[in-house]
Order: sequence, then structure tokens, then C-alpha cells
Amino acid sequence: MGLLRLILNVIWLVLCGWWMAILYFLAGLIAFILIITIPFGFAAWRIGGYVLWPFGRQIERRSLEHHGQFVAAELVEILRDLAARKLCRHVGA
Repeated sequence: MGLLRLILNVIWLVLCGWWMAILYFLAGLIAFILIITIPFGFAAWRIGGYVLWPFGRQIERRSLEHHGQFVAAELVEILRDLAARKLCRHVGA
């Protein structure tokens, strides 16, 4: 099985893996430039590595038990930002 994976990975790399990996790498760089999207940049780089040499790798499902806390914190921050903008408009600042 190891030789078959190697052959398939090389074929994939030559035919389409290299340009897809480059595009994901560039997307990650753009995400890093836009500061707020840095986590998406890290994700793009991980996907780029997976796209470059995919055969023989496995995707693990992660627990989403802490995901709700991050979503709630982001939602609170967005609502606070919107309220501050609305307040500034009424004050005339």
C-alpha cells in the first residue's frame, strides 16, 4: 500500500497538486495581510499541505464543545461594535 500511495501522490502532485497548493498558500498570505482573517490563513495553509500530498492522510473530526463560546464572544463583539456606531451617529461625532 505504501508504494501505491507514493505513486498516486506523485501523479497528483504533477497534475494538479502543485498549483492548488500555491493558490491556497497565496490565499493564506492574503488572509494574513487582512489581519482579522489570520485564522483563515492558517486553515488555508493546512489545506494547502493536504492538497499537495493527499493520499495516506486522514481527516479527524474535532469536538465542537468550545466552538459555541467563540461564536458567542464574536457575536457580543459585533453587537457592541454596532451599538457604538449607532451611538456615534446620534451624538454627531
